[in-house]
Amino acid sequence: MSKSIEIQNNPKLVDRLKDISVMKGLSDEEFAAMLQLSTINMYQPGENIIIERYYDNRIYFLISGKVEISKEKQPLKVLSETGETFGEMSVIEGRERSATIRSLEETTCLAIDASFAERLRKDKKLNLLDKIFTEILAHRLRSTTDDYTRALSRVKLLQEENKILRRLAEEIKQQHDCQEQSIINAEKELDDIRSEVEKFQTEL
Repeated sequence: MSKSIEIQNNPKLVDRLKDISVMKGLSDEEFAAMLQLSTINMYQPGENIIIERYYDNRIYFLISGKVEISKEKQPLKVLSETGETFGEMSVIEGRERSATIRSLEETTCLAIDASFAERLRKDKKLNLLDKIFTEILAHRLRSTTDDYTRALSRVKLLQEENKILRRLAEEIKQQHDCQEQSIINAEKELDDIRSEVEKFQTEL
């Protein structure tokens, strides 16, 4: 069963949260407000963090551990990097959870209560939730761009490797053709020698 950790009186944990990419885009005031909306939850291996088709208003940031995303009991992806985000799309769209997320090992997450953020926005005029969503989407876009760049580099590398393999295959084919022609020439020479020998024997 999950348990919560006190954030405010844990400076090391606060510093670790500030190192999360999305949090770096928040001002000190916004970061402090975010902490007011948040809890740090610890999960045991195999514990569900989000359940498919359920409703809740929390956005999660992975601090440590490893979680598995599955849909209709089919595993889709594993998250293990500090700062990786999950659960935000259902909150943005106001829909039920589209997947189940469970811990694969002892896992710690930052959980932001988006429903409380709405109330905070009205009280203090902070567009905190919008800012967090913007930072998440910007981070996702950067990650997607990086993934695309790496994939493109990999494709180019494979294309170069393919050219090399084609060239080697052509060289091997040419060598094979030369060897085959050499065998044909050798067989022809052998036939000529046999003919000469037979002619010589006949004359004798």
